[in-house]
Amino acid sequence: MNCARMVLMFCVLLAAGCAQQIRVIDGDTLVVEGVRVRVAEINCPEPGEPGGAEATEFARRFIARGRVRVLPVRGRDKYGRTLARIEVAGKDLGLALIAAGLAVPYRP
Repeated sequence: MNCARMVLMFCVLLAAGCAQQIRVIDGDTLVVEGVRVRVAEINCPEPGEPGGAEATEFARRFIARGRVRVLPVRGRDKYGRTLARIEVAGKDLGLALIAAGLAVPYRP
């Protein structure tokens, strides 16, 4: 399967909210169906920084609550990660991290 076709299939899965093979890397980075995804419009501390481990654990608990919807937004970040909003049960992971004091709003 060529790369363009794989990306198209990934986007269709994400838009349909069907992606469920998810691994949390840190508070604002996930691997979804083998593709690195950056939670859009937030920034969390890195795992070795103060609050980083807490943000990572918060994200793990959040996505464990139920079916995860990955809603891609336009573009990629400077590391090539797909930018997306992440929702579980209608709640937005990025907004929840900000409300918990574990992330700050971020616009590049």
